[in-house]
Amino acid sequence: KVSSCKLEMSSMFDLEETDITEISAKTGENVEKLIPQVIEQVPAPQGKLDSDFVAILHDCQYLSSPGSVILTVFVKEGTVNTRDSVCLLRSGKTFPVREMGVFLPGLQPTNSLSAGQMGYFILKVKSVEDVIIGDTICMPDSNVEPLQTIPKPKPSIFSGVFPDEDTDFRSMKESLEKLVRYDTSVSMQLDSNQILGQGWNLGFLGTLHREVFAQRLYQEFGTSIIMTPPSITYRAFLRNNEITEFNCAKDMPDSYHVIKWEEPVVETTLIVPGTHLSLVISHCMSCRGNQKENSTLGEGRFLLKYEIPLIETVTDFYSSIKKLSSGYATCDFEDAGYWETDISKVDVVVNGDIVDGLSMIVRSDVVKDVCLRTVKDIAKLMPRELFKIIIQCVVGGKVQARAEVTPVSYSTASHFHL
Repeated sequence: KVSSCKLEMSSMFDLEETDITEISAKTGENVEKLIPQVIEQVPAPQGKLDSDFVAILHDCQYLSSPGSVILTVFVKEGTVNTRDSVCLLRSGKTFPVREMGVFLPGLQPTNSLSAGQMGYFILKVKSVEDVIIGDTICMPDSNVEPLQTIPKPKPSIFSGVFPDEDTDFRSMKESLEKLVRYDTSVSMQLDSNQILGQGWNLGFLGTLHREVFAQRLYQEFGTSIIMTPPSITYRAFLRNNEITEFNCAKDMPDSYHVIKWEEPVVETTLIVPGTHLSLVISHCMSCRGNQKENSTLGEGRFLLKYEIPLIETVTDFYSSIKKLSSGYATCDFEDAGYWETDISKVDVVVNGDIVDGLSMIVRSDVVKDVCLRTVKDIAKLMPRELFKIIIQCVVGGKVQARAEVTPVSYSTASHFHL
């Protein structure tokens, strides 16, 4: 197994087998070789102790006491002591350091931090807007340029987030703002829904990122939310030579003004046992996948690479792959740009009124099936009234599917009013 594992690693990561050290933490074999290799191959931090103090803010965490935050910092230059005050460069605010230290792995207070060290500050911060991940920290009145500009990651999927019946809107807003400060890769903007009311449209890097964010919101702040199904960013090439992007049906331009549509694509890399290969390939093909590579890794394992539309992977793609491979397959995604597609906006109409909250973006080749399924599902959930309720799915002014909820009969209605 050791030789096959080394062969697989060298194939996947483009390594020479001689560069892979066989180490066992269980038996202690070759553990003594690890530290010397780390010292030899990992470069030492660069920095001068006698230079002006400069550090980079890597992470932050709010404490239970109001306004207190722990900042995880990397000291690039100079030295800072416990009695010093520090300035967050982007906000321009100065804060006294209440405590500083290092991680061992818990918080271990120290009297100073110097160039090359990773540590923490505890500050008293009044506004969450003052703390920005990637900010430069320096001494007050220090003439220092920002050390680095961290490009903000571009979200790939979006979900609407709304307070449930047990959550206050204002407290939810405060919780979201704090958590977004922790995780700068999340985009946040106000949104409203005809059914769910006022909320926010949040952008995430992927489905796992979305799930972890919702879990952290509940565990760290006790905030329960209603989260809409994930959507993606489409592109529309307009007749006036403009390109517009949208991620929800209400922002989708009229098809009359559009030359072509594009949807995002991801390069999906899978490692699959040979016994489950055919099932995984069939599933990737059913998700409109375009095979780019099919190679063997030895020991009955295969490496597959597919280009698959992102919309096909944001629901149950990963769980389906795990189920088809009995849990043995692994899956990884990378951005692969956009390709052309054909989509339509489906409006749900109830008794002649469009329900904006139920509008959706659907592939044109499956519009009919989606519309039939949608009107049937809504008709089952809709309570009966004293009048007939007509439910329609409309695309471009044409009715694609129709269902009716029959009214309550007179005899039944009179029974309820007795």
